[in-house]
Amino acid sequence: MWGYNHAVIVASRFFESVKLHDLQHRSLAPGERESSVELEFRPEPVQEMFLACLWRYSEPTETEAGFYSFAAISRPPPEVRAAGHDRCIIAIKPEYLDTWLNPDPHRLAEQDAILDDPIDVYYEHRLSERDDGAAD
Repeated sequence: MWGYNHAVIVASRFFESVKLHDLQHRSLAPGERESSVELEFRPEPVQEMFLACLWRYSEPTETEAGFYSFAAISRPPPEVRAAGHDRCIIAIKPEYLDTWLNPDPHRLAEQDAILDDPIDVYYEHRLSERDDGAAD
């Protein structure tokens, strides 16, 4: 898929499930069970993001219909790690869209360079309004 099937998702925010004790930067207490909360991350300054993705089509088989799948490409930025999660989507700069969406498999370094130069934002986070704080 790398160098052939590139895509983007346009988003203004993203969500990650994190372990509560990781968010609070502490170890589990003796006898404490892990619980998770959902965090909402938004870029600051506020903007729509073009999230780098790879996609593929799986051909149908005798028992399964064909289907498309995709994966967002991620990296470990400090502000998301500090919130208790180990990776974050990569939002590419708008000026790289044409190059990203029309990759040349003979020029993969060009694609690497796009991922190495993401938009310059800080990901603010807060407890998601969709999360009621209940333990898993």
